[in-house]
Amino acid sequence: MQQSINGKSAAVDSSTLLAAHRKAVLRSAERSYAADPKKMLIKSSEQLQDRKQCGQACLDITRVSNDVPTITNLQGSYVNPPPSSNPTIATLTWNESNVFSRSIIVLDNSLADVTSTALTTLLPGYAVVTYQNTHPYGSYYVTITVSSGNASASAVITFSVSCFLGRVELQTRDGLLAAEKVVLGTEMLQPDGSYSKVVQVKKTTVTAQSANKDSRLFADDTEKLAVTSWHKVRFSDELVETKADEHPRLHEITHDYPFDVFHFQLEKFAHKILVSDTGIVSESFIPINPSE
Repeated sequence: MQQSINGKSAAVDSSTLLAAHRKAVLRSAERSYAADPKKMLIKSSEQLQDRKQCGQACLDITRVSNDVPTITNLQGSYVNPPPSSNPTIATLTWNESNVFSRSIIVLDNSLADVTSTALTTLLPGYAVVTYQNTHPYGSYYVTITVSSGNASASAVITFSVSCFLGRVELQTRDGLLAAEKVVLGTEMLQPDGSYSKVVQVKKTTVTAQSANKDSRLFADDTEKLAVTSWHKVRFSDELVETKADEHPRLHEITHDYPFDVFHFQLEKFAHKILVSDTGIVSESFIPINPSE
């Protein structure tokens, strides 16, 4: 799936990403203060009340500052995914509570802050990000931060390209079906024996010109699984999903250009895709969503 889907950051770890986001948030706050000191976030309502002429803002902040804000179930979806579209347009939705204000930070695949060049729409529980990627397979990271005035909470989502090679057979209600033959409404078998319908199908053609490290293919020993580097998978005897290019039980394979890869969005973020008779469980669509 995802698209989301990178150059240098193909192996970015969570601590590095978190540190980069913190720096970006601090820079954003500094820019806001430079533009208008009265709008700078204050650590407590008491501090804000000490400022003269704050008016209704003091009352508004006081009313919510003692509540703990929450942001959960952050999900994202491409309106037009890479690499066929650049800039890409992605929508994000989430649940929030006790929120007085919200902000958004966009980092590119080198973890540079590109928020100022990404066109964004930010509303309660909804955002749109239009991002001009430097490479058609480049990943980028979006952080949504919500604040009650006295406390804040954040959630991060990664957009990257992670897909199945078209020949890979997937377990559906009607038996094994090649990824290239999956259509809207196809019901994917889940680890618990239930089924989940496919609600979005995307095909990407990888050419010699568009290929980069994130469009590399990785397979298991049987090569019944073949996915791009960002695709997260786990074997039946594993508890945690791992990116294909970091998984010790997968190896890189080559394929003649051009070739097609496919990614799917199922009914719910947590739903999975089972690969052939390999016992491999794979993510669907968006790989990183720590807020759910």
